[in-house]
Amino acid sequence: MDVAEILCLVMAMPTIMTLNEELVVISQLMNLSEDEVLLNYEDFATILDRLHESHTGGGIFEVSRDNALSLQSFVTWLRNIASRTEINSNRAFLNSVAVDMSTPFS
Repeated sequence: MDVAEILCLVMAMPTIMTLNEELVVISQLMNLSEDEVLLNYEDFATILDRLHESHTGGGIFEVSRDNALSLQSFVTWLRNIASRTEINSNRAFLNSVAVDMSTPFS
């Protein structure tokens, strides 16, 4: 899937997804190259905004030791992308999402 296809997937999902649905989206995102993410940043940011809203609205309550590693891998991946962006507001947004997606089990 590319960024546009993942955006379509996310927009078809409920605003508050289950954690398993969030993990499906996260898995698809992590299959993207960092260059593709940065070239399609606006759509990527929309996806992240939906993930962030879902996670803080409900998904966070489903985090367990069994799924925490997947979330922590995503946080690391997200921080790597944040370090590559040259736009401070983008970097701040990515780091903010990373903080909120972090788990107490890390």
